[in-house]
Amino acid sequence: MRPSFVAAAGFLIPACASPGWADENEVTLNDQTGVAVAIYNQDLALVRDSRLVTLTKGGNDIVFIDVSGQIQPGTALLKSPNGKLDVLEQNFDFDLLTPEKLLEKSIGGTVRVVSNVPVTGKEKVEDAKVLSVANSGPVTVILAQTVPGDWKMIRESMAHEKFDASTALWHVSIPAGGSSKLTYRVRVRY
Repeated sequence: MRPSFVAAAGFLIPACASPGWADENEVTLNDQTGVAVAIYNQDLALVRDSRLVTLTKGGNDIVFIDVSGQIQPGTALLKSPNGKLDVLEQNFDFDLLTPEKLLEKSIGGTVRVVSNVPVTGKEKVEDAKVLSVANSGPVTVILAQTVPGDWKMIRESMAHEKFDASTALWHVSIPAGGSSKLTYRVRVRY
C-alpha cells in the first residue's frame, strides 16, 4: 500500500530522502481537502491549504499547482500527519509565463520579431537578439537593416554605422515609457 499524507500550506516541492526517484507528481485543486484563511493588516494573510498527496517509496518530486503568486517563500511549511518528511529542495516559479519574465529568460538569445510594413501592408519577420529588458527605464535598440546592392544613405533621422557592404546599423535610444522613430532614405544602385 502506498503511504498518503495531507500537505498543509502546499507550496513546496518536497522529496523524501531515500534512493530512487518517482516521476513528477502534480498536486492540483482537485487534491485539496481543506482551506483556511486568516486575514491580517497590511495585505497579509495566512492560508492553510491541505491537499492529499500519495507518495511512492523513495524520492518524490511534487509540484503544487494553482497556488497564489503572492506567497512569501520563506513562510511556506510542509507537514505530514504520518511521520517525518524531509524536504531536500524547494523552488518557487510563479512568473514563468509573464511577458517580462519570458524576455528576461531570453537575454542573450534570439527572438523572432513580427511587424507590419506601412508602405506595403505586409508582415515583416526578422530575428533579433535580446540585449536587455527594461521594465520602466530607457533602452537602446540596435537595428540592423539589410540594404542590397551598392547603396548610399541620403537622409536619416539618426546616424547609422555601416556594418558591412550590405548592412546599416542604428543605435536607437528609447526613453522610459516612450518611443523613438527612425526614418531614413537610401539610394541603391544595382
